[in-house]
Amino acid sequence: MYKNRKFLTLLLLLCMAFIPFKSVFAEQIADQQGVLHNVPEKLEKLAVLFPQSFGLVYILDLSDKLVGIPKNNLRVARTPDSPFCAKFVPQVYKAADVGSPGKPNMETIFKLKPDLVLSLTHVPQMGKFNKLMNNNGIPAFTVKAGFGSMQDWLEAVEKVGKMTGKENEALKYIDYVNLKSDFIKNRLSGVEYEKRPKVVLVNTFGGQMSIRGARTNFASSLIELAGGRLISGDKDPADAAACGEMLFKFDPDIIIDDTASGEINRPSWWKELNAVKNGKVYETPYDDEKAWFTNWLFQSHSPLGAMWLAKKIHPELFADVDLRKEQEEFYTTILGKPFTHRGTGFN
Repeated sequence: MYKNRKFLTLLLLLCMAFIPFKSVFAEQIADQQGVLHNVPEKLEKLAVLFPQSFGLVYILDLSDKLVGIPKNNLRVARTPDSPFCAKFVPQVYKAADVGSPGKPNMETIFKLKPDLVLSLTHVPQMGKFNKLMNNNGIPAFTVKAGFGSMQDWLEAVEKVGKMTGKENEALKYIDYVNLKSDFIKNRLSGVEYEKRPKVVLVNTFGGQMSIRGARTNFASSLIELAGGRLISGDKDPADAAACGEMLFKFDPDIIIDDTASGEINRPSWWKELNAVKNGKVYETPYDDEKAWFTNWLFQSHSPLGAMWLAKKIHPELFADVDLRKEQEEFYTTILGKPFTHRGTGFN
């Protein structure tokens, strides 16, 4: 009896030796809400629910996995012949529309059966949808890829890299961002905070001007990195009238215009701002006018945005920085091939 038991135990151990380790103990990664997910054994289909998460697709070389995107938010219909999309993410036109942030098209998502969904953390109503997907075998991996800080973004890159088997691509991107950040910090190390120019970012929300709140968080972190003093923070984006009062009180030396073209009318008081009078209003650059997500303050392109901001805020300290070379280096290093710039970053 003892010999039989010993034989069976030995046989079981031998069998287990031929079973892949991952099938016994699946690797798990926590998303940015702390929810644990099994790393997909095979990633063939990926869906993205938030526009700012879209950058993860091309910086991690996941374009061939893309099956679902928020088409309206990415303005895909308005950009049917984007050179950037054609070169780096042509699947954007074939991908199904999975709805919008907070209002995902669950019927489409369940029909697609993606191996992984990149969901979002900051929209409260997404909680029930994330739970529904997770309970039905579709991992809803939440990331702070939109309205968080630079550190939140880099953490998202790292986590999604691990979830998708793209750890090397993630590490390369993170190292590149840190390299550029350290370069900027070293150049600014001798500039006292109180002597740094006051900089404000103007954005849009619902067709209204916004200068603070969640939508400006990421760009504001870039401005601070690039040596600008920020307007006091607040969660409330404020309406146009409140923005005017705050702008005149803050009296920025520089205004970064990140408004979507044609979405906002300048109020009558705009021309009275000193930054406007002094010609210190700069539109955020982009690489492809037909793909708004090539904006240099967009998460994926933020290394370019940080260098551009540093040159605008401290031109004397960064006079030797060649943005054309920076742009070429970014594309060849991170995206693997050059891209002809068609925007305003070199103006």
